[in-house]
Amino acid sequence: NCTLFDGLYISRNQTLCREHMAGYPVIFITLKNVDGLSFEEAKCQFMDVIGSEASRFRFLLDSQNLAPEDKEQYQAIITMKSGAYWMSEPVLSRSLKTLSELLNKHYQKKALVLIDEYDVPIAKASSNGYYKEMLEIMKGLLSTALKDNSSLKFAVITGCLKIAKESIFTGT
Repeated sequence: NCTLFDGLYISRNQTLCREHMAGYPVIFITLKNVDGLSFEEAKCQFMDVIGSEASRFRFLLDSQNLAPEDKEQYQAIITMKSGAYWMSEPVLSRSLKTLSELLNKHYQKKALVLIDEYDVPIAKASSNGYYKEMLEIMKGLLSTALKDNSSLKFAVITGCLKIAKESIFTGT
């Protein structure tokens, strides 16, 4: 019983609530703190955001529904070096898709992906001289997570910047 929806139409629709409330694995990231002065610093902050969210799902390492190679992919997302999350750029670019696939396999339900303040890394990159590098990370992350991802139920992406001509959503 979620009091957040008390008094609203949705709370009176018991069938809808039974069918969907707490019915999907959710991946939530906010990119508001990905604002390094250099690309390397921003990339480290990006890895921290993804690694921190992925670490909430450590039970995947013990999941009977995942193969050893699935668990190896998960481990690549939560690996730490010198006390910070670290992953290669290809692993970072695929991280949200990989996580949604693993959650889908574990729960046998498609995942929801919520991305808040998607535009902060791009704005900071533009201000600090590493726009192209950050654009590539964002394009890779969003296109793999959102396009042709059969493990995705739906995604919600929020931000306040207008979509630029070199949109990170191209191909998504």
